[in-house]
Amino acid sequence: MKLGVFLTPGAARAAYQVGAVRALVREGGLRFDVVAASSVGSLNGAFVATGQVDRLAELWAGWRTRDILGVDWRALARGLIWWAPNLMHNRPQKEQVIDRWIGPAALLPGVRFRFNLTDLTAGDSAIFEWPGAPLGLAAGVNASVAVPAAIKPAEALGKQWADGLTIDGFPVEALALATGIDRLFVLGVAPREPDRRRTRTAFGTLLRALEINQYSETQLGLERVEAANAEIRSWQADLDTVRDALRQLADAALREELLAEADRAAGDAGFPYARGAVEIVPILPERPTRMFFTSYSPRRSRALLEAGRRDALRVLAELGSE
Repeated sequence: MKLGVFLTPGAARAAYQVGAVRALVREGGLRFDVVAASSVGSLNGAFVATGQVDRLAELWAGWRTRDILGVDWRALARGLIWWAPNLMHNRPQKEQVIDRWIGPAALLPGVRFRFNLTDLTAGDSAIFEWPGAPLGLAAGVNASVAVPAAIKPAEALGKQWADGLTIDGFPVEALALATGIDRLFVLGVAPREPDRRRTRTAFGTLLRALEINQYSETQLGLERVEAANAEIRSWQADLDTVRDALRQLADAALREELLAEADRAAGDAGFPYARGAVEIVPILPERPTRMFFTSYSPRRSRALLEAGRRDALRVLAELGSE
């Protein structure tokens, strides 16, 4: 069975998916043929694809906001704030994490690492795959965390690139499902149920809006995938019914001719999916996480790491009992 994993966006909340993926790899003994991701999931995915999940969990357990982001006072001063090219910088993250640990690392043998970036120059989304991408892995990961307006766009290949979440934070069909895998683990940060408490402040309302956006993107994405899987299974069942009926023909020459014609007709029918159905295994928090997306804290990150680990082990146990 070919396995894939998709790591969603989530900023500081993505510590949860780190705990989950580490448990899948270290305690579950899983090896992923395809690692797919978007936004900060690409940073986490790079560590997974290069065999550094233990290092990744160790880093997350100690990160504070200042280890990731900082206000770009120089850019603000030069641009008189309103015309500044960006508001913040991620120099600590780039120098101490991306360049140090991802730059010199090599992908695990046979692993395909894929994530999306936003092409700000063309106004489109692009998918990059390593090995074989036209830019280095560290450069691609740095572009994947360049949140528009907050972080300056990355310059590469004669274009400006930014966080893939800008256009699509859940591109699993193109990133993962079309790669020939049989099972995909989806590691998210949005809870299975949204936070239904009343908000009381402007900040609380903003946070809730961002959470609802991420929750809806994850849930709608999972629903679209399952709808596609159902369509694929129905299509395949219809084809199998036709083929089984044709195989009952006594005339061997006619039987082979009609089977070939059925295959040609199926190929010309314009069915939108070339893949088979893929089993989807979501690992998501059971309850909302009470923290802002850019609030990196060792205490909260350790709690999220453990929550992700716990939920991943529960899912593995459920899979093992099937």
